[in-house]
Amino acid sequence: MSDSAEFKTASVITFDTVQQEHARLQQFISSMDKESIILDMSTVEQCDSAGLALMIEAKRLADSGHKTCQFSAIPESVWKLARFCGVESVFSPLKQYCGV
Repeated sequence: MSDSAEFKTASVITFDTVQQEHARLQQFISSMDKESIILDMSTVEQCDSAGLALMIEAKRLADSGHKTCQFSAIPESVWKLARFCGVESVFSPLKQYCGV
């Protein structure tokens, strides 16, 4: 039995969709009984600064519930946005990184 629960993010995480995704993430984290959450970002096709803020919020929600949060299959575009905004450390430790 794994100590991690996986959350698959939506394919579009933008200003227009982030509230829905936040509610879904918050409900998932509050209902899980695992010690760690892995956010699978393999299906993300579009992510803006609001989506990036959601990733930061995921870490905060996990921390507040005494859980860890890791990211899986981060698209190169999201990684570049995080680096540009100076928040790439939110993705550490990385479970898996997609891209260069």
